[in-house]
Amino acid sequence: MAAGSWHKVALTDEEVYSWGDNAAGQLGNRTFRPASLPSEVVDLSGRGVCQVACGAQHSLFVCRDGEVYGCGSSAHGQLPAAEADPDTTRPAPAGGLLL
Repeated sequence: MAAGSWHKVALTDEEVYSWGDNAAGQLGNRTFRPASLPSEVVDLSGRGVCQVACGAQHSLFVCRDGEVYGCGSSAHGQLPAAEADPDTTRPAPAGGLLL
């Protein structure tokens, strides 16, 4: 489990859930609407997510193969793949970043 300023992300087996504020798309549910209950983060099923992390308005997901995905605010370069759009509402690969 991880917490940002006003949102949370939880990992159970290989499913990822998020809830809370979503002003920058940090819940990864393809919207900017907040959620009071946990809902599954889109597009991560079957990717083998093994770690989650949050910043103030962004979320990061690390997969077993080392691939990193992120969603939410990239106003200050938090998400390397979000060059054109500063707010990403669904997890996107973090620009070739591998752990």
